[in-house]
Amino acid sequence: MQGWSLNVTSFYNGLGPIIVMPILVFILALLFSVKPGKAFRSSLTVGVSLIGIFAIIGLLISMLDPFVGSGTGRHDVIDLGWSPLTFVTWASPFAPIVIGMTVLINLVMIKFNLTKTFNVDVWNYWHFAFAGILVYHGTNSVVLGLLAASFASIVLLKLADWTAPMVHKHFNVPGVSITTLSSVIFFPVGWLGNKIIDWIPGLRNWDLTPQSIQKRLGFFGEPYIVGLLMGLLLGIVTGSDVKGILTVGLTCSALMFLMPRVVKFLMEGLTPITEAVREKYKKRYPDRKDIYIGLDVSVAAGNPTVITTALILLPLFIIVAFIMPGNRVFPLGDLANLTTLIAMVVLASKGNMFRSLLIGIPILIADLYIAAQMAPVLTNMLRNTQVDVHVPSDDLLLTSALDGGNPFRYWIYYLFQGDLIALSLIPVIGLLLFWLVKDLRR
Repeated sequence: MQGWSLNVTSFYNGLGPIIVMPILVFILALLFSVKPGKAFRSSLTVGVSLIGIFAIIGLLISMLDPFVGSGTGRHDVIDLGWSPLTFVTWASPFAPIVIGMTVLINLVMIKFNLTKTFNVDVWNYWHFAFAGILVYHGTNSVVLGLLAASFASIVLLKLADWTAPMVHKHFNVPGVSITTLSSVIFFPVGWLGNKIIDWIPGLRNWDLTPQSIQKRLGFFGEPYIVGLLMGLLLGIVTGSDVKGILTVGLTCSALMFLMPRVVKFLMEGLTPITEAVREKYKKRYPDRKDIYIGLDVSVAAGNPTVITTALILLPLFIIVAFIMPGNRVFPLGDLANLTTLIAMVVLASKGNMFRSLLIGIPILIADLYIAAQMAPVLTNMLRNTQVDVHVPSDDLLLTSALDGGNPFRYWIYYLFQGDLIALSLIPVIGLLLFWLVKDLRR
């Protein structure tokens, strides 16, 4: 049975989001009465756009070689990135149950006006399933694991609803809410960080955005020129040769130039289905003002502030990993995933890069400590699932710097085990969300 499950998982992961998402978009478009020709064109546009996005991310990954070097010798926890965690998730019997349960929860919440988000980002349902798997691993209870996955999906839908108006305004993606768990949960952190900065004289007056840079520097403030200059600086700091410095510079420039255009093309492909879904729900629920389409955080990857902030954080992440006392994790696999972490912090900061960086660095520190603490659990799960990870030594532990160090799932892991500290945080987090919602409504 396990071999069959692993074969299915290997096939599904082999397809990847580039194949899965266009198929899902085509099926959903047909279900919501979009004409077949238009549905096919829309799904094809989404597929082509995703190829462009992943190609650009591939450029970013290739750019990381000067940073990684041989630095792992000082650390005993290897950052594999998020991909192996998806394999563990889809190989689990939790996965199909959680997918059906998540869809059902979403539809019930829409019916009773408890959410405005229709989450079509099925690929990222693994985030909920993984939370359930962690709890099952810690409690050996299937019921608690499913409750944890349900809790994670409900929290995500509410956060997606609350942040959607800002997503429309600042990321220019109307009708869309962001439903990537590993990104959205940082919006309350970013909001709280901004409130703290508002109380600090001097710091609260600093405002740095790509627009302000461009206004002050003219031609040298163009996003792709900023990317070039930053890339050249990164290449110099890491001691690259002339070829390496120029390669990093041009890669960063390409990221800044291409990503906004590819994301715009992606949104063109999604427009027919978002309109069809809205029309469908308007007829069924005529009193509803808005229905949002829940999508991956990649729709925000084209925002110049998100890209620039992530590029600045990249070398800082490496530096932090080396100077943090007691840190055991050297970030490797998740270096290219910083846009996911920082996107909603940038949103909470309303595009202020200075504030986003001030808030982002403590988040990275917390992620590294949590990732190290969760490493024994993740290592056991990965090796029991027979994931081929090519680790140089059996003495090394395995983790994911960002998804393995995700503070929300870390809290859920201990919450459902009845940990007193995790339980005591319930009123604190509840009060934080109450203030957040009140402030967003105001």
